[in-house]
Amino acid sequence: MDAWDLYQRGLWHVWRFSKLDSSDARRFFQRAVERDPNFSSAFAGLAYGYIQEFTLDLLSHKNNPLAKAAGAARKAIALDNRNGFASWALGGVHLFSRDSDTAIIELRKSLDLTPSFAPTYLWIGTAQLANGQEREAQASMEAAMRLSPKDPMLDLILTVRAFAHLTMKE
Repeated sequence: MDAWDLYQRGLWHVWRFSKLDSSDARRFFQRAVERDPNFSSAFAGLAYGYIQEFTLDLLSHKNNPLAKAAGAARKAIALDNRNGFASWALGGVHLFSRDSDTAIIELRKSLDLTPSFAPTYLWIGTAQLANGQEREAQASMEAAMRLSPKDPMLDLILTVRAFAHLTMKE
């Protein structure tokens, strides 16, 4: 298989949201970057695979997945600074590292590059909620639902929207 095929297989696994599929996705993305070390999106996929490892294994983190995700996302951006998937992955690293201000900056770059990518709205809304920007978070969740009404992460989108509503002042 060439790098593109490996990348596509990685995407198939990463969007299934399970520990086993996340691990398989990282293997496919790793093979893709080994076949083509200039393939920005494969590095972004690898970064997201590590973010998934972090979120799916919240108790362990023995492999320091966020540091690995940061390295892969930065490499993806260095290869192509117009790659919205790469900016999204780096924004996710900042979000899960609890640096919501930097996450919002990077996620806004991702929105500029890929305005119809619903997961960006989920993450930017989550960062906005963490910053006390409830109205903005709610608007971000509405955008995510409008773009992807049957999104596999709809439960998270609805949860962030509900928390934004519950914590809204006025």
